[in-house]
Amino acid sequence: MDIHPCLPKEIPDYYRIWNSCFGDSFDTIIEFLKSFQESVLAYTLTDHEDVRAALTTFFMGDLKLPKAEIQESLSGSFPQEDLPVSISYAIGTDPDHRGSGYGSAITSFAAEKQTESGFLSVLSPADQGLVHFYKPLGYVPYFYKEELTADAVPLPENADSDAVPEVLPLPSKDYFSLREDFLADRPHIILSKETLDYEALCAVPKDEPYDGYTLTSSGFFRCYSPVSCVFTVEPSEPGQLYIPELVTQNNYSRNEITALLANLAALFGRKTAFCMTPAAADSTTALV
Repeated sequence: MDIHPCLPKEIPDYYRIWNSCFGDSFDTIIEFLKSFQESVLAYTLTDHEDVRAALTTFFMGDLKLPKAEIQESLSGSFPQEDLPVSISYAIGTDPDHRGSGYGSAITSFAAEKQTESGFLSVLSPADQGLVHFYKPLGYVPYFYKEELTADAVPLPENADSDAVPEVLPLPSKDYFSLREDFLADRPHIILSKETLDYEALCAVPKDEPYDGYTLTSSGFFRCYSPVSCVFTVEPSEPGQLYIPELVTQNNYSRNEITALLANLAALFGRKTAFCMTPAAADSTTALV
């Protein structure tokens, strides 16, 4: 078994494993790699010269800790300053060779390389069941989220009603500025320019021009009431409003955010809405 930077002759297998594990098209993979080309590193694991697993790392940004948490210093495991974060991404094993330890081996190899280069190695498991898989490799749960869904609730005819969300599109730079302000007292990653650009790319639909003013388009938005927040909308299944990130300015309950989702679904002309949002510290329903 050998783990190394992906060789030119292994690129077709690298794409094949990524596609078979996550369903991303060739064009989507290329788009991602081009977005992070300055920091992206691709690794492959071979056994008897056959590619069995693949993994990609990239620089996502700097970990930002609230002052109170810096003082506690997480038992001394974090320094007293922002720490660059390298994400291990698209970790995949050939479907015909799973259960052989290839995934663990390539993940540990990448983590060692990231640490040696001065980065904090971070994962975002595609499935919650994988959280326990990565714990023996030295990873610990740290960032928590809520996943919420709601069916659309018809909006009142009175546009001035408190039940009608006050929502306006935002330029991407304003979105990320507000995002940083809203997350100032919570541990989070200050996104790199490449990450910001990629997020902006994902938030703009490929099949229609984004003029920045229509609520039926994807993009970046600011909600002023009834919940003060910023959120992104990405293209999704017909009838669904997909919000991969919703960051609130203040602390709101699950019920308040769920009610907002129901109203947003109606406002955007969708049947249902789904969002991911940072979990409160005392949440009993948070996911890693």
